[in-house]
Amino acid sequence: MLQTARYFKTEVQRETRKMKDSITEKTKDRWHGKRMHGQLPRSLDEKLVDIEQSYHWLKYGDIKGETESTIVAAQD
Repeated sequence: MLQTARYFKTEVQRETRKMKDSITEKTKDRWHGKRMHGQLPRSLDEKLVDIEQSYHWLKYGDIKGETESTIVAAQD
């Protein structure tokens, strides 16, 4: 009985992951398709940018939202 419960939990986790991945992919495709807002992901796909470092300062930096939006707008 315990093994069956573990099996179903694992299956539910797999299906949940598939759905989340699908939603993420659809969102990414829509984002890429936008002329202005899609510039950032298109440039990141070109492998000219270190993605990890690009987002590190946004996530862990100590800047205000207004400053961040100005910087990102300038980069776009």
